[in-house]
Amino acid sequence: SLILVALLVTCRHDDGAPLPVPLLATGAAGQERTTIRFAIYDWEAAAYKDLVATFEEENPDLRVQVVSIDETLGLGPGHNEWPGDAEQRLLAAADVANLSVSRQTVAQGLVYDLTPLIEADTAFQPEDYYPGMLEAHQWAGGTWALPTAVSFQVIFYDKDVFDRAGLGYPQPGWSWDDFLVAARALTVREGERVTRWGFVQPWPVHLPFVAGRAGPLVDDSTDPPTPRFDQPEVIEAVQWYADLYLEHRVMPYFPPAASTPAQGLIDDGQAAMWADGVEAWERRKVESNLGVAPYPVDGEDSHTTPARTRSLCLSAGTRQPQAAWRWLSFLSRQPLHGLGPMVGSLPPRRSVAQSSGFWQNLDEELATALRFALDHACMNPDLPAGGAPGFWAFQQAMNEVLQEKTSVKAALAEAQAEAQREVRSTVAQQARGIPTPDFV
Repeated sequence: SLILVALLVTCRHDDGAPLPVPLLATGAAGQERTTIRFAIYDWEAAAYKDLVATFEEENPDLRVQVVSIDETLGLGPGHNEWPGDAEQRLLAAADVANLSVSRQTVAQGLVYDLTPLIEADTAFQPEDYYPGMLEAHQWAGGTWALPTAVSFQVIFYDKDVFDRAGLGYPQPGWSWDDFLVAARALTVREGERVTRWGFVQPWPVHLPFVAGRAGPLVDDSTDPPTPRFDQPEVIEAVQWYADLYLEHRVMPYFPPAASTPAQGLIDDGQAAMWADGVEAWERRKVESNLGVAPYPVDGEDSHTTPARTRSLCLSAGTRQPQAAWRWLSFLSRQPLHGLGPMVGSLPPRRSVAQSSGFWQNLDEELATALRFALDHACMNPDLPAGGAPGFWAFQQAMNEVLQEKTSVKAALAEAQAEAQREVRSTVAQQARGIPTPDFV
């Protein structure tokens, strides 16, 4: 059995902040083993059990200690809202964390740059990742996380509705004009009452329809970041989306609420097309004659289909980056796309997708849609935790426009001003400095 020997010796940063040396364990043969702390949710622990055992067998000098995200952050049933200092607490409790790394987290110095570890690992092959997957975690000259799963939002549609209307099914490469033509043709009214909507957006998050056409609403290539809410291409994309409700009346609008009636419209067959994650395919295709398509595009170089990645990162406070990298690199080669809310999502590495039989196990129609989506993905367009200034200001602007309280241009001008205030506040916070996380 292993006897854990905690070394009560600390090191310090140049600035004096204490950091512990690596935890070591000794086995029956007296071999010292470095302990890697790994932060995951409680519901994930069982899924990682075999992976931990395999890794420790292949790496007898290392030991993986699971750290509970739920316990570290004091989360109750249902994973209630994370506390404001959640990232600092997680990265102080673990070497490797299941965390969607934001630009703000990186700017605060909380995450370890993986670039030197990647360059030193001759077995690591960045080209094994599908285009855009690894790049989505690279900015400011560093690589801040490795993606382990990617989920796409797609357009589902009722084939029977299209058949009755005599319309051809949406195909990969269809245009936004094609989308609007179909939505208008498939919307059915009885007097002032709509009995079937051409398109339904189930969630009150509107950014994916804008970011895919106008590009990121915040330019992170500048220092500090530059909000783009008042740019003509953003205004145009927002106006087009808003007009689905305001002018064409092919899409319903419901004010933000804990639950939205939009999902009920889909369940009751009152939607011809709707957006949803690919995870819903298996369930939905049993309920109806379901079709699936990627998001429309403006051209061959468009990246419009929303894609959300799940990723793992290293704490900037780790005292054993090489050991933690070995665990992180090992996990990146495993089929983690079958865990939790990312079930059915794509492994971001080609080799893992192939070895796990991902593509072979898909329906041909879904596989065709996903292959196109992969080449035209809009990476992480709607993450409120992504650190992008003005996200909630944008949401407020969209709601005011859709409630016909103000114009698109005026609403986005206010959102631009709010985003600029957030940038100044973030810069001021960073100037005061945030210490590298110390292990608890």
